Amino acid sequence: MQRHKEEAADYRYFPEPDLVPVIVSEAEIAAARAAMGELPQAQRKRLADQYGLTAYDAQVLTAKGRPVVSYFEEVAKLVGDGKTAANRMSDLIYPALTERKEEIAAFPVRATAFADLVKNGPANSQDRRDVFKLMVEKGLTVAEAMKEAGIRCVDEATLRAAAVAAIAANPKAVADFRGGKDAAKMALVGAVMKANKGAPNDVVRRLVEEELAKV
Repeated sequence: MQRHKEEAADYRYFPEPDLVPVIVSEAEIAAARAAMGELPQAQRKRLADQYGLTAYDAQVLTAKGRPVVSYFEEVAKLVGDGKTAANRMSDLIYPALTERKEEIAAFPVRATAFADLVKNGPANSQDRRDVFKLMVEKGLTVAEAMKEAGIRCVDEATLRAAAVAAIAANPKAVADFRGGKDAAKMALVGAVMKANKGAPNDVVRRLVEEELAKV
C-alpha cells in the first residue's frame, strides 16, 4: 500500500536560505504605474467622458492603440467635436490604414491636416472621400485637393439661389412634381448638386422642397 502525502514536509519543501525579503516602496509602485501608462479600461472611460463618445466608439478607438488615440485626441481638440472626429476617423482613417498596411505614425495625412478636412472639407460623404484620397496619394492640402477634384464649399444662400434657378429652368419637372411624381423633385436636386459639386445632399434636398412649395 502506497503512503499518502499529506503535509508540506512530505513533498520535501524547505525554505531557500539565500532569498532575502523584497520590499517595494510606494514610490517604486507609482513609478511602475506611470511607466505602464493609461490602461485600456481607464482610457475607454476617459474618452467617453471627455469627448462624448459612445462605449462602442471608445472601445474601438482604444483597441487601435495609443498612437491612434493620440491622433484622435489632437483631431478632436482642433475640430472641437469628439464625436464627429471619431466618425470621420472611422470613415476614412481606419480603412486607409488597413488598406495601406501602415501605422498611424507613418500615415501621410497628419492630424492637423485631417482636422482641416473635417472642419472645412466637403459635407457630402463621397466628395469628402475623394478629397481625402487626393490628400493621401498626392500629399495635397484640403484646399488643393478640393480644387483638383473640382469641389467647392458653398453657403446655403448660394444653394438656395441655385435651387430657384433649377426650378425656373425645368418647368416640366415642376409640373411632374405637382402631378405626384416625386422623382421629378430628385431631378431638380440632381441639377443643383451637379452645378455645386461638394454641396451636402440633405441641405440641397431641403432647399429644393422649400422652393417648390413656393411655386
